[in-house]
Amino acid sequence: MTSAYIGETDGAPKRSSRILKWLGISAAGVLALAVAAVLICAYTPGESANLHSAYLDTVDSRFIDTNLAKFHYIRAGNGPPVVLVHGGGEWAYSYRSTIQALARTHTVYAVDLPGHGYTQLEKKNFAWTVDGMAGSLGTFLDAMGLNKVDLVGHSWGGGWALRYAETHPDRVDRLVLIDSSGLVYDDIWVWKILNVPVIGELMVHRMGPSDARSFLQKSFHDQSKVTDAVANEYWAPSSQPLARTALLELQRNQDWSVTERDTAKVAAPTLVLWGSDDAFIPRSVGERLAALLPGNRFVALEGCGHSSLEECSGQGNQALIGFLGKYW
Repeated sequence: MTSAYIGETDGAPKRSSRILKWLGISAAGVLALAVAAVLICAYTPGESANLHSAYLDTVDSRFIDTNLAKFHYIRAGNGPPVVLVHGGGEWAYSYRSTIQALARTHTVYAVDLPGHGYTQLEKKNFAWTVDGMAGSLGTFLDAMGLNKVDLVGHSWGGGWALRYAETHPDRVDRLVLIDSSGLVYDDIWVWKILNVPVIGELMVHRMGPSDARSFLQKSFHDQSKVTDAVANEYWAPSSQPLARTALLELQRNQDWSVTERDTAKVAAPTLVLWGSDDAFIPRSVGERLAALLPGNRFVALEGCGHSSLEECSGQGNQALIGFLGKYW
């Protein structure tokens, strides 16, 4: 009896050890599967929406081929050339009211740069940097035979337009920057989080229509102006794999200290337009940017958010047309 009792006691720890080992292996397996699932979700682009645009059916939508990209652009009007550069995650649609307003006195070119809108990138290993995007703008201007233009840029697009004006001062007549990048400042958390590996990929690649709409609404002071039609026009191109990649790569690779360093190289008179209620880039950044540029004029659009020219097109277009018109 005694020996049998001792034998059963000796076996209990062994059974417990085997159970714990099995549980450990199972837990490790579950964790490995969970990590694999997260990585697959993070690095596999989400579903793409149908690319048809009801807006493009109503305008003169064109393409021009280059070795870099097949650029999509909207052309309107006649007169001195003005080129409109959209912000990050946007496309020429963001200038829909401005295109109409400027077309009365100018030939307007609203271009989609690589990774945005309906432009098709042809070059492999494209550099998603400030200079890469500014260089793509130059490629478009060369292809169109536009030797000297007025440049208008919004948000990241303002930073790209600024960089082009710094590196090609002889080709920019006047410069308009709208709630523009170009200086070093502290990003808000919704942008900062995209810099975190895996988490940034998850946010961008798992982004759906409601996420994109919510993000767009943050750029408006009056969020009711982001209607279903507006949200759908933005979502279709931004849902494409290249657009998702571009958003992430640009956020991580653009160095605005370069543009800030070279502001003195800009020769063009500059108008800086800013939404007084910009939730992305503070008004103080716009005032500082204007102070660094030649022949500058700073105009605050009251009651407007980051997409100020789009949200407050009446007062914004009036300031823009007045600035572009007075020099001719």
